[in-house]
Amino acid sequence: MSKSSSAPPSARTAVFSQISASGRVEQVVQRLTDAIVLGVLVPGERLPSESQLAKRFGVALVTAREALSLLRENGLIETRRGREGGSFVTPPHARHGAVLRARLGALSRVDLQDMGLYLSVITAAAAAHAADRVLDSDIDNLRRLVVPELPESDQAAGRAEGAFHIQLAVLSQSARLVRDQIRLQAEFGPLLWYASDITTAGRPGGGAATDSTEPNTVTATCSAYQLSVVDALAARDPRGSRAAVEHHFSDHLAQLLEAKAAVDRGDPLEN
Repeated sequence: MSKSSSAPPSARTAVFSQISASGRVEQVVQRLTDAIVLGVLVPGERLPSESQLAKRFGVALVTAREALSLLRENGLIETRRGREGGSFVTPPHARHGAVLRARLGALSRVDLQDMGLYLSVITAAAAAHAADRVLDSDIDNLRRLVVPELPESDQAAGRAEGAFHIQLAVLSQSARLVRDQIRLQAEFGPLLWYASDITTAGRPGGGAATDSTEPNTVTATCSAYQLSVVDALAARDPRGSRAAVEHHFSDHLAQLLEAKAAVDRGDPLEN
């Protein structure tokens, strides 16, 4: 039986939103790879059929078919025959980290800086606008999305981070900001979380906690950041919510560039 994801509906919307009128195989592969590595699509989950994927992504059937073939070659999915068959997400393994390392290595520092700036501007604008429009019930709902200091896995923490930022965009009441945030989380969310994780792995308190009752640096920092945004929204403080987001993404960009330098040097990386 296929497993179903516990990811928020907004995160799954990000995965299967349309790519472009001229969608390429590489775009479909990247979108699904990110979702699998981040944990939006969980091990054992059955993917939509080739025809369903083609329709959801807005691409040709042959594009969806070739994308699934490449995912199989990368060990991210497996195909089963029979009435209950289909393409299923495989359990996490070392190649997930290798996929993100390869992608990080392929992007230039200019690309990463541009990505960081774009994310910061879009998310900060959403937070500022949300502060002027948010209701008390919205704040309560957003607080429940804050990354727990003791998440069930790094994938769960990354998924919660993405869901938090998508919900910020929803609270801004701007359809364009929502669409941009969904697309950015699908394309760049896993890469940002991966960079944060590997750059803190070798530091005191960084990386995975040695004890399940001890939060690691990455999740603790993200929890504190998100709570600061929630507090600013509760105070109806647009400037404070914007500043918190900008500071967070400034740190994200520094970690991204640090991880890029390590990949370029060929350093052994955690995760």
